[in-house]
Formats: sequence, C-alpha cells, structure tokens
Amino acid sequence: MTETEIEDWLDSKGVSESERLQFREFAKHSESCYTENGHYLKHRLDKEDLLSVLMRMERYLLDSNLPGSVAEAKRPGNRNKAFILGQTFTDERENLRDTLFGPKADNSNNNLFTFGYVGRNKIPYLPTPCLVIHRLDIYYRPMMDEDRLRASSPSTAKNLQQDTDLVERERDHFDYVSDMKRRILNDILQLPCVTHLPSVELAESKKAQLIHIIRSRASECFLRYWNAVEVSSLCYAALLLEPDEIGKKTRDEFNFHDEVGNPKPNVFGDTRLLQNALWLKAHILSKDRAIRRMAEYLDLPEITVTEIVHSLKG
Repeated sequence: MTETEIEDWLDSKGVSESERLQFREFAKHSESCYTENGHYLKHRLDKEDLLSVLMRMERYLLDSNLPGSVAEAKRPGNRNKAFILGQTFTDERENLRDTLFGPKADNSNNNLFTFGYVGRNKIPYLPTPCLVIHRLDIYYRPMMDEDRLRASSPSTAKNLQQDTDLVERERDHFDYVSDMKRRILNDILQLPCVTHLPSVELAESKKAQLIHIIRSRASECFLRYWNAVEVSSLCYAALLLEPDEIGKKTRDEFNFHDEVGNPKPNVFGDTRLLQNALWLKAHILSKDRAIRRMAEYLDLPEITVTEIVHSLKG
C-alpha cells in the first residue's frame, strides 16, 4: 500500500489528524494474516510473510509463568530463534505494556513476535477471522492504547468495567470457557462432572483411549487450526483423569466458579498454549507441570517443554 493509497484510505474513513499520525507510523509495522490452514492472506498494510520467516527459525512459545524468557531473545546465540508470545502469554501477564515494550523486551535481534487468533475485529483492513503474526518492532507501539495495554492484565481489567469493548470481550471469553467445559465433559469424557473421578480402572481406560487418539492425530495439527484445537482439548481431558497432584489441581481449576458464577478465566490457558505450539510446530518455554504432561501425551519430538532455551539442540 503506497503512501498515497494510505492517505486516500484514511480520508475515506474520516480519520482525525492525530490518529493519522499514529497510523502512518503503524503502517511501517510488520504483521501477517493467515487462514486456519496456514494460507497467506495479504492485506492493505502487508509487508512480509511472517509465517515463512518463522518456519526458517527454531520456534519457542513463551508461557506467562516465565516472563523473564523474553530477555533470552536478545542473546547473540539466539538470533536465529523465534520467541513467540501467544495469547496465553498476553492474556495472563500483569501489565502487558511493560511485557511488550519494557526493557526486557529487547528486539534488537528482530526475533520477538506475537501470535493469536482474531475472530471478530473492528480494524477494517484485517481479513478476519484469521491467525495473525506480529513482529514486535518499534512501529507496533503507536497504535497500542496505553490504558488498553494496562487493562489487558487481570488486575486492572476489573477496574475498567465502563469500557464496553472490554466488557464485551470478557463476556465472550466466559462464554467460550463455559462452552469448552461443556464439550469436554459431555462430548469427550462423557461424565456428569469431574469432582469425583470414576473408578481407577475406568479412569485409566478412558485416559489410555484419549492418549491413543491424541497420538494418532497429533502429527496432523501443523498449520491445521481446528485439528490443533481438537487435539489440545483431548490433552486437557486426559489431564483431568490423572490421579496425581497435577490432575487434582486441574480438576480444582476446572470446577472453580467465583461469587457471581463465572469460571476461572484462564482455566484453558495451557490448552491454548499447546494448541498454538501444535499449529506452529514450536517448543514451549514453561515451568508448568501440566503443560509438560500434556506435551508428553503428544509424543512429538518437535514439541518439547523446557525452562531454558539453550538446553535444546540448535
């Protein structure tokens, strides 16, 4: 999109001068869109095929419990490794502004990215629904509202209930969580609840069946979004049947409701992290035992869970 085309487009949208200044800077930013099956969707501000860029690099998805791993991106030895902040990271981190643009988010190696699914979006140039990859470059920030960045963290979102967009987004998210819980109970486990597990024999039999299905389908998730959604959901269902402390913690989170009846908002954070890893065929940086267990169900050598980047080959 040329500068003249950008100006004509801004004219057609009736954009104010201050917003124009922001948009002109943001127009230099690199973001790419894809279908659920990885087909490249060019848009008005398209710069490069970032998925192709990622496929030439060793990929690491960052979990929110290892925020310091963002700093690994700047190490000279990690220049050819991609550090990707998926939706689990950006949804769960406190003070997203500092996470994305603070001193630790040093993108001097040009290897920091964000990744996520956009289903309903008000930005007119994006061909939604789509999967979006952003470079975390210096041009990304001008279009990021400071209050909205702070509001993305759990501690501040509750203080901005007057923001109708945030309220709507929160409502949609709780609907998603509730629907996911119903599908796992009714369609996958076929159990009325997981407060109490069935007999050991039945629980182990169900878990073994799920793991067999998971391993038969796991290799079909690369650049196949709905396959990745299905397999990651099966992994979470298997985790609910575990008799140990990992399973108990998962069941407690699954059954949790607050004082107004809302489920735990990030109950499926690990599931979405695994889903992103399957789509991108990426390693996961995390110290969470649940995500490690789910990755073990997959039995895919290209998807491992580690806390230290340089502990992996390459």
